[in-house]
Amino acid sequence: MQNQTQNQTLSQSQTQNPNQNPTQIQIQKFDELHFFIVESGFFDKVKETFLIGGLLLFGKYDETVQKKLREILVDSLSVIDKKYPQDTSFYAFLENDATKRQGKQFASALAKNLSALTPDEDNRTAYGLLMFQNIHDIHDNLPTLFAQNELNNRYVSMLWSLIEHTIFVSDRAAKKLNSGAKFHVHIAARSYVIDLDKTSLKSAKALELNMKKNAEPKNTEPKNTEPNDAESKDAESKNADVVTYTVTPSIDADEIKNLFDVAINERWSTSDFKLETVETCELIFDKKIKKSDEPTPGLYLANTLLGIERTRLVRSQLIADPALPILESLIYDQNLDSTAICKSNYCNGNITSLIETLEHYPLDPNSQQNQEIVRILIKEYAKNSEQFYRLFDAAKNIAGNAKNRKHGNDLARLVEHIHRMSDKTDLLADFYSILIQFITANQSNYAIKSFDLWRIYLPKENSLPKLGVKNGLKIGAEFRCRRAVNLMEQFNFDLAEQVMIEIGTQNDDFCQAMAKFFNVPVEQIDMQEISNCYDTLAQVFAFQAFDQYKRKLSELFFRKALTATKNPASQIRIWTHLGHLACDFPKQLKPLWDEVLTNLPTTGDYIDDGIKTPHVIAIRLKGALVFGNNELKKELTETMDVITRNYAYEIINSFPYGLILQTLAMLNAELGNKKRANKLFEKTIRSLESSEQSARPLATIAKIRHTLFNLESNPNINTNISKNKFLHSNIRQFISYLPKSQISKQLHEATLNPDQQNTQQNAKRILNLIRFIHW
Repeated sequence: MQNQTQNQTLSQSQTQNPNQNPTQIQIQKFDELHFFIVESGFFDKVKETFLIGGLLLFGKYDETVQKKLREILVDSLSVIDKKYPQDTSFYAFLENDATKRQGKQFASALAKNLSALTPDEDNRTAYGLLMFQNIHDIHDNLPTLFAQNELNNRYVSMLWSLIEHTIFVSDRAAKKLNSGAKFHVHIAARSYVIDLDKTSLKSAKALELNMKKNAEPKNTEPKNTEPNDAESKDAESKNADVVTYTVTPSIDADEIKNLFDVAINERWSTSDFKLETVETCELIFDKKIKKSDEPTPGLYLANTLLGIERTRLVRSQLIADPALPILESLIYDQNLDSTAICKSNYCNGNITSLIETLEHYPLDPNSQQNQEIVRILIKEYAKNSEQFYRLFDAAKNIAGNAKNRKHGNDLARLVEHIHRMSDKTDLLADFYSILIQFITANQSNYAIKSFDLWRIYLPKENSLPKLGVKNGLKIGAEFRCRRAVNLMEQFNFDLAEQVMIEIGTQNDDFCQAMAKFFNVPVEQIDMQEISNCYDTLAQVFAFQAFDQYKRKLSELFFRKALTATKNPASQIRIWTHLGHLACDFPKQLKPLWDEVLTNLPTTGDYIDDGIKTPHVIAIRLKGALVFGNNELKKELTETMDVITRNYAYEIINSFPYGLILQTLAMLNAELGNKKRANKLFEKTIRSLESSEQSARPLATIAKIRHTLFNLESNPNINTNISKNKFLHSNIRQFISYLPKSQISKQLHEATLNPDQQNTQQNAKRILNLIRFIHW
């Protein structure tokens, strides 16, 4: 229905020949475009639907056109015996059922009159509707009075985004304009009502706000001169001096034009469209207004049209169709500016900058306002996919970071869409595509989808040498390592070991195996990727280190990983892993722990940079718990307690943070700080439960530790009966996370008998199985 109306309306601006083939009709182009922009709704509220926008008028806006628009409004209002301009605000029609019926009649009459517009003899005008939905603003929660100056600046910023997208980013308006066309902006100054007492009135005057005191409403109810309680007297006292004011911020047209001109020169210097004029004025809804003082009717029409559109969004059953075809409908967010930057980079021929922008601000490929730039990206990708490998790599890296998962997933969706829609054969992009999907599935704990993607990858693995050793090894090593980590998170260590062992030869020399696989000299192998593989295999053995042979293999491969890497961050990560291994076997591996301590960042380093080094903090705390004396435990407990409070907001829902809290709880338990230990256990459980899905089993383990601690430290038998049942329930819950191949006869028996003594023994047996970085 909407498209049909749009085609009918736009055809009025076309030069038509009855004998001409419809496919040969040329759209009339114009030398001018006028924006009539108003704001619908309070700018600092968020509970309703608010719009900025209004009327687009292509062609001349002279006295003849102004008269025509004024007559349309007057005629449309006369249908319901309303007057112009005081009744052009559409919100007045929403008060009750009777006024709603009038509003519907008015909207229908307006739509009919607008559709009946005939082009003048020069084919000079065409009309469209512009909509800009403001979902939320960055100043949502600021106090009304002191936020208004900043809100006013934000309003100007939003106006620019609206105009920029319509003129320069989208082609819907631009394709109706001739080269060198000029555009004009007519802005209705926004106003708002505030309540001020004597104190805040002084502040408002200091801000030099343009305020008009409103008349006090007449109160027909008898006034209670003697409040019957102290609270009523206090309320009356507080409200006695409160008066409402209407504030209209002054928006300087010349200042706006200068700002817009600068923005155009900086971002759109290659365009020949020119901002000619900016006009600002306050809409006046007063029947006594003189016609000579009346603002432009284009703004009154824009205000009415936007009011109708807001009504359609909020109360769709009242009005079905827009009064004018909607040429642009946008959502105001960061994505809009990113789209503009991308289009600007493309217009300036800077594809590299375009890729960099997408890397930081990935666009939604399904958003209507991004369709043109997405088409451009698909076209560029089809011409030269190498430019986009950086984007694929960024999507892979960001998607693998739990703290930036949404950003990574957004970028992954974009590159997936570009690759899929290009219909181009590109082996490296195909591998990237599967890997990115695999990473996002792992992060979301979609085990079945991960397994399906792994099965898709495996038959393709022998094609990796076609990518060359650099790209092929990077893709292959990451797939293997991530698959193994995914299986370890599911406690499936046997399969994880198999995934990694398949890389090497009988003597487990990954470097030589990869050189042979890619048919290149050993010197060409990227040792960082080999280090990552050794590190992952060592982790698999570390989880199974109750087997002495696998414990020795774990240390051996961690050391191989250290030898293979020169990256300081990788080295620190491997040393923390060795620290976890040592903590699992304090009697046998105390020398290893001493070696780890000499290779970790010093106390000052990780305290000053605590936000970035939670894994280092976690292992130092665990080391103090396992190897430290009471003096060290007390010192670190107090110090780390302060640190975790400082960076709790940054990583409160991340995996290492929950384990840091758990270790602090265990330290406090050993030091006899029962109350503090209980609070930390509770915080641990909340953190792990709100962390990534893979941490959920560890949250159950934390519940087992916490309940066991309370059972052993509380002699109250009656209370312990319920706690014992809770402990047994969590034992059953944890075992449900394990693969059937990992559930031994002893673990199965642990789910059967809820006897208190047996339950506590079963809990300790399970805790003894939790090794390495899982505690």
